[in-house]
Amino acid sequence: MRNGAEYAKRVTRLFRKLRRGEKVVDFGQPTDPTEQLIASILSVNTTPEQGRKALRRLRDRMVDFNEIRVSSPAEITGAVKDLIPSSTERAKKLVNTLNALFHTEHQVDLNCLRSMGIRDAKRYLEDLGDIEPYVVASVILWSLGGHAIPVSNPLLKSLRDNDLVAPDCDVAVVQSFLERHVAATDAKQFCHVMEKFAGSHRGAGSTTSATRSPGRGKKTRKKEPAKKRPAKSSAARRKKASRRG
Repeated sequence: MRNGAEYAKRVTRLFRKLRRGEKVVDFGQPTDPTEQLIASILSVNTTPEQGRKALRRLRDRMVDFNEIRVSSPAEITGAVKDLIPSSTERAKKLVNTLNALFHTEHQVDLNCLRSMGIRDAKRYLEDLGDIEPYVVASVILWSLGGHAIPVSNPLLKSLRDNDLVAPDCDVAVVQSFLERHVAATDAKQFCHVMEKFAGSHRGAGSTTSATRSPGRGKKTRKKEPAKKRPAKSSAARRKKASRRG
């Protein structure tokens, strides 16, 4: 990435600022990799929370992952269209990916990844149909505990709008860049606070909102001096004195 050192400084500065105001989060146990795969496919164009909501809805309406696999994209779209942007496209991607998994494992189950090293697991996922780098990184980070920074399309837009990454870089390049500059021990916290930042700054299109230090750029209105009353004429003063007398 061109000017990578400068972008790295901006990202690091923003992360430090955001985490100072964030409570300690317990991210719990690693997620189930099959669930994480599905939720991530659904959340490429929205937030991870919306992806998890969509997954819960599908699980409530369908018997198991295999029923999701054999469902038509129209059925899946009908269930989650109010939660997921571009739901028809996401539904097609989900069905195709689950079928690719079934043809490989003869079941809709990704627990095989737990016995692999992170590199092999990443390669396995990348070969599993045409899935996005965000989906691969999500499974690596949240299910396998590997060092990855998943960047959804809304987060990528926020990073670009706030001049935190080069505007011409795609998701894969941005993820690789962030993984080089965010420590593995900070990866989950980084994703957590940056997704919140993306939600609060969506559509801002400003470089200053992300990179300026706390308090900088706040404008304070100066108090205008009180206007002096016009001096009374000598005739008015004599008239007032005569009334007192």
